[in-house]
Amino acid sequence: MTSLDVFPRHNLDPEAVPWARGVEESIRSASYRNSNADLGIKGSNRATAGQMGALGRQVDDLRSRTTQTLSIPRATRSLTLPANYGVADTTFSTTVRLAPPFDGKLRSIVLFLSAIAYNSDSNSNGTVYVQVNGVASKPMAAPAFTSVPPGYVETLSLSTVVDTGPLITLNLFLLGSNNTANSRTITLGLENIEITAVYGDVI
Repeated sequence: MTSLDVFPRHNLDPEAVPWARGVEESIRSASYRNSNADLGIKGSNRATAGQMGALGRQVDDLRSRTTQTLSIPRATRSLTLPANYGVADTTFSTTVRLAPPFDGKLRSIVLFLSAIAYNSDSNSNGTVYVQVNGVASKPMAAPAFTSVPPGYVETLSLSTVVDTGPLITLNLFLLGSNNTANSRTITLGLENIEITAVYGDVI
């Protein structure tokens, strides 16, 4: 009950009483309408604020689901091959740093990687494969065997989901075989590495 629900006693003439009651009812009705309108506006404002907050979170989430493309010219290591057609192998790792997502949260990353096998030496055969987050590519010949068409190169591809944040570790595995009777040192690995990373859901 508000102060407008009860009016003070009046000293009007009996003929004016119906008029006074009509005025009182009009005032009460206007007061109730104003109160209801105020409640409606407050409820609408709360609903709008909630909707805008949800929309803002959706926008931030969409902004965080970014796609990044990185290029690495070359990732290689030297490998000494024993004489008399010997074989040697080695492993090494290289770390790729991505820009963090817009919201700074830890998100899953869908990673796509492609590269070309690299071998500095024409008198040896090499095999290269790469592993990311426990997922390995197929072994790739480096350089391609001489029986393939001219200009042909072996390419490598890998796709996986990474959940360790914006630092991506590429583990490379290299195997070289000497095609001569003399010991030789070669450079083996990958070149023209292209990495496409897509941020996904919050982990």
